[in-house]
Amino acid sequence: MKKTAAILFICAVVAACAPFQEKIKITSSGMPEGDFIKKNLDEVRNILIGGCISKGIPVLETNSNSIVCSKELEGGRAMIAQMAIGNSHSTTPRAKVRFMFYQMGADVRVTSTQWLETQMAFGQVNTMSMDGNNDFNSIQQFLYSLGAK
Repeated sequence: MKKTAAILFICAVVAACAPFQEKIKITSSGMPEGDFIKKNLDEVRNILIGGCISKGIPVLETNSNSIVCSKELEGGRAMIAQMAIGNSHSTTPRAKVRFMFYQMGADVRVTSTQWLETQMAFGQVNTMSMDGNNDFNSIQQFLYSLGAK
């Protein structure tokens, strides 16, 4: 009960302090997405891998149509995430993002999903979606910075 009350209090304080931010792009999927014009799947995969690595975010998985990048949270953000989805025995939460990409004619469309993840003491993995406007805009800006339209 105390843990739930503390989480709700922290969320209320953070929400009250953070100004509401509109999504910078309305997408058909509802997820951050962008088109890489006149690129093929291999080129886009390499662009995304390079983008993650240049931001200091290791690439955990890669295949022909997706990559997963992940970074361990630090400081206050890690503490809040651990209270929300873990406990004192769980691993430090990680922020993860999966980029899925597919060929559309001469172009490649990329969509992404984000989540927090921690592993509990007995191996159970707890996750929480990161689908707020700030999270959306962060990944959308990342895609734009890599050349997506």
